[in-house]
Amino acid sequence: MNKPWDALRLIAASLALASLPFAADAAPAGSASVASSQPLKDTTTVNAPSTEDLALIQQLLTQYTGSVTDGDARRFESQLLDLNIPFSGVSKDFGASAGLANVQNYQGFRQAIFGSGRRYKQRFSNVKIEQVGLLAQVSLDYETALQEEDYSGKGWKVLHLLKVGGHWKIASEFYVGYPK
Repeated sequence: MNKPWDALRLIAASLALASLPFAADAAPAGSASVASSQPLKDTTTVNAPSTEDLALIQQLLTQYTGSVTDGDARRFESQLLDLNIPFSGVSKDFGASAGLANVQNYQGFRQAIFGSGRRYKQRFSNVKIEQVGLLAQVSLDYETALQEEDYSGKGWKVLHLLKVGGHWKIASEFYVGYPK
């Protein structure tokens, strides 16, 4: 072998290893490392919403709960990107034949909340909003109940939002009830 190339390879390998962060909890040899407990060197958060977008997304969430409380399906639907968005409760295994049709269940939600003749109320807490450009994600805890009753239905939901024509629209919603 050519000695200068061997030396260059050794230097390149050393530099590459030196640039890796030291991890006390490194994975054993031969195993794949999935995540590092080390913080990213660039601590600038890029998925924090701007002040303007945060206000618009919070307004959408207020419209969401208000339209449920008022029983106003038309106002609720004006916040959706489309009536056929993925919108579903996740309470059981979808099975091997799962597909988009399994989760396009806004019509079931619409019937239960707006078409049942019963009036519901809903509130959100533990709201986390992330946004980059025209894409946002909202993760939150919810509580739902008939208007005359104490809040009893509790769970977690994730909304994906797209900014269309300057307005945030719900592009998908998945929710799950907390075990009782």
